[in-house]
Amino acid sequence: MKRTFYTIIIVLLHLFAFSQNISITIGNEKIKWLEFARRFVGSDNQGFYTADYSEDLSSNFTLTKYSSTDINTLYSQKIKVPTVNDKECLVKTILLVENTLVLFTTQYDKNNNLNKLYANKFNSDGSINPDSKLIAEIKAIDKKTKGFFRLSVSESKKSIIVLSEQPSSETDNIRYEWKVIDKDLNTLWDKSVNLPYYGISSDLIVKMEYKNDKIYFIATSLKDISIKDRKNAKAENKLYCYDLKQSKLTEVILNIRTKSLFDLNINLNDKNQVILTGLYSFSKVLDKQVFFNKTNELRDENGAFCSIYSENLTEILYNDSIENKTDGYLYYVNDVFVQNDGTVIFVSENKNYSGNQGGTPDYNSGGVLIHAFNPINKTKWIKKIEKSQHDVVERYLFSTIALANNNSLALLINDNIKNTLTNTGNNSNKFIFENFQIEKNAITKIIQLDTKENIKENTTVTEFSNAENVVHCNIKTRISPNEIIVSVKTEAGNKYAKITFK
Repeated sequence: MKRTFYTIIIVLLHLFAFSQNISITIGNEKIKWLEFARRFVGSDNQGFYTADYSEDLSSNFTLTKYSSTDINTLYSQKIKVPTVNDKECLVKTILLVENTLVLFTTQYDKNNNLNKLYANKFNSDGSINPDSKLIAEIKAIDKKTKGFFRLSVSESKKSIIVLSEQPSSETDNIRYEWKVIDKDLNTLWDKSVNLPYYGISSDLIVKMEYKNDKIYFIATSLKDISIKDRKNAKAENKLYCYDLKQSKLTEVILNIRTKSLFDLNINLNDKNQVILTGLYSFSKVLDKQVFFNKTNELRDENGAFCSIYSENLTEILYNDSIENKTDGYLYYVNDVFVQNDGTVIFVSENKNYSGNQGGTPDYNSGGVLIHAFNPINKTKWIKKIEKSQHDVVERYLFSTIALANNNSLALLINDNIKNTLTNTGNNSNKFIFENFQIEKNAITKIIQLDTKENIKENTTVTEFSNAENVVHCNIKTRISPNEIIVSVKTEAGNKYAKITFK
């Protein structure tokens, strides 16, 4: 009897450790199928926004705000983009900064050869303030060579970084101009610098970061190389810190031996240290160190790395890597998290999209890798969750959603309801999703990892365990590391939902 009692206690403790910590709130309103084409443009504890604009093309769009409490519509506004000097402006992006939504638009002034960036604040009811404020302008060469603007919300969510790159040829130094503005569109910083780079205008750069009056970014440099030799030159990939107060640029060469890098992320921890993470490849096709862009077919993940620098990049505090001994072809980083104990965790996933004969789309999503680095106790580990998701219809159900709380990680993965997810082989932490066909009989399963690398399935979330609700993993916007807005396929139709991991 006593043994039975202790057994029950152990089971209850086990269930408590992997339950009662994931909750889901599903809205009452159905989402029309066309709304899947909308962008998530921002989210906070009060609400989240969607809009149906196309960057650099739209002059009109619809903005909708949903409550983060009950996930129902607060308002839906048809927006006509304000003109400037009676001339059309095109949407660049919409950013949410300190609970204020800002529309950024561009206009090409052909009379003066200027590429202009404007901003308009939204009112509390979702209508647009018609007063356009000029934020930045670039002296263009012509309509096709007019430079570019890149915008990003700072780490604190209280300011916006605006980068303007002046157009130039490969023989010129590139002039970068940075502005930092607040929610009221006031300029906090306005600085410029000439740099001998090939540029940061492609999707090689995941994001810029800003904190404590310093801007961090990554670029490819061909410094000290003559113009005639540039085509065959070996580029140097560098991490930079631009101190706005001192107008000082500090650079660090990303010398990950001869590895080619991709999916780099810049994060900042609570000690103001700079955390650089990414994947690397030993691809034999390439004979020099490069950055991979998002669509490169040579994205063969051979490993992951994590480096931590001091605030000014003057000292490297930690540098380590993990080799991926499995087939890493076409892996992409989904998320990067910095836990309370300093552990850096990031999740990569195998993804591929192609067209079958006759043009039928073919969607594939393979294994998930969880990489973990602890700079304090120098431990590191990598875990793989095997899966093979394949379909030609429900591509929105693909991919994996990760949520992180203070000490563990939760993954939401769709599977066939007929499959039984069990430990396999000699590795008790290895889960395999097999014979995946998601057009029918789909179910969302939750896998949790604790700080000791243990992997368990959480079956306590009844909204998922009964298979009546399935997450569209490719339609999401993150509120925080442990909270995310998703689209859910329900028996009553598609709806938005909030998932929280505590």
